[in-house]
Amino acid sequence: MNQIPDVPIINQECRLLFPFHHYFGDLAEAEGIAKWKIWLKRLDGNDKQESYDNTLYFQPFVRKMLFPEMDPPMQSHSARHLTFMPDNRLYSTNFELQPISRDKTPDGEVFKGNISWIDVYLFHDKMGILVININPECPSLHQLADFLRTARTVLPPYVGFNLPRLSLANFPFEQNIDSMNDLINYLLKPMIDPLSIGGKNGNDYTKTPIGKEEGERCWTFTYAQVCDDEHIGNNKTEIPELEMRDLWLYEIGTVTPIRDGYIPANEHVAKIINENRMSIWDSWRGIALRDTITFLEFSDSTKTDKTFFFNNATRDYFFLYIYCLYQKVELLKLQNNLIEAGEISDKKERLHGLLGQLVEFRNYFWFAEVTRKALGGELYRKYQHGLETPILYEYVSSEIHDLYSYFCSMVNEEQLNQDRKLNKTIGIIAAVIGIPIMFIGFLGINLRDYNSSEGLSLSAAFVLVLGSIMLGAGVAFLLKWIGDRKVKGLE
Repeated sequence: MNQIPDVPIINQECRLLFPFHHYFGDLAEAEGIAKWKIWLKRLDGNDKQESYDNTLYFQPFVRKMLFPEMDPPMQSHSARHLTFMPDNRLYSTNFELQPISRDKTPDGEVFKGNISWIDVYLFHDKMGILVININPECPSLHQLADFLRTARTVLPPYVGFNLPRLSLANFPFEQNIDSMNDLINYLLKPMIDPLSIGGKNGNDYTKTPIGKEEGERCWTFTYAQVCDDEHIGNNKTEIPELEMRDLWLYEIGTVTPIRDGYIPANEHVAKIINENRMSIWDSWRGIALRDTITFLEFSDSTKTDKTFFFNNATRDYFFLYIYCLYQKVELLKLQNNLIEAGEISDKKERLHGLLGQLVEFRNYFWFAEVTRKALGGELYRKYQHGLETPILYEYVSSEIHDLYSYFCSMVNEEQLNQDRKLNKTIGIIAAVIGIPIMFIGFLGINLRDYNSSEGLSLSAAFVLVLGSIMLGAGVAFLLKWIGDRKVKGLE
């Protein structure tokens, strides 16, 4: 594959999503967090009505969970959707983002943009998703890919890596913000208990309990309108059945500019596009990957007006992604708990808890259809496929059921062993007591009373009974020895 041509971008919007664990046992407590308000407060009258209409995109049970404020009363599994509003005003600021080299000097161009709002979704099982909405000032497709790769980095991926330097034009709080890590730490501080993640100094909120790999960078949801006035996107490429539009989609979706030094193999590109592409209408295409969702709209116009598809993508399709990402994170948490279960023979309560969590997840959040639209169903399945959620669900479900079956077999085997021991004990008692009784009864021997000279004397009867008991004990121990030999032979 050769380097692909760069193209101008008219409109663009990127959302960084960061999953985390909050500490609220009752989500009603979250509504009192300082500087955070119910998300509807950042909308005006028209936007509220449009948002209400957008939530009708979902099935009622999903709408109740994601948007309880649209259809009260709240239910036990209803999420809370809050927005960052210090001083009761929507927070918005311009920013600059500068990549930093190993020697701590600026490395490459400075990215500029605007943070227009910051939201958070809090779910009932102490899971949350932070969302930072960004309007980057990237004039071209290659630059947008570079920006996304830089902006989504939260933790250093390797030793010696320096996080990009973030400069906010407006941040009127007593906090030094030098990176995206600092910003996310500040935002999550009132929602996370440091003890739950092993934190000691208040700067560890980005170290999610799910694992460093999952918290190393943000998930991204990206929309961009490509100005394709020369219709280059319809040109065929050297990869059969792929157009230039598909390569643009691959570049933004994988956050990898296709140029000198970043030329992927044709087979790999074809596989990624064919398995994960969303192509319903000719005017746009999307791709769903493990940690990115990308929608590109193609236009021969240079107008910057927001389009109908922009509204669909950044509302309906984004809310659907929140739901699918929550499924993924919840399954990752179950997988993590599964790994920590350890020796299940000593973890009866924990194993029952895992099974209960799986059943609850399946009953409340694992559905075949979650939207009212046919296109929504198609996107839902593509999202899940890209996130690799079905594979993770099958693994977690089968592992928990296998462990539970194994535990039940261990319990049954232990019960059988106890029954065998009880039967042996009863057999020994029967042999010790029963043989003398049977022997005396069989001979028809009666003890001599005081007025008769017939029968055995007491001393003779005592000797006979004692001998019978010893004989019974010998038979009992012989039976036990034979049984033990059989068990060893089976082993």
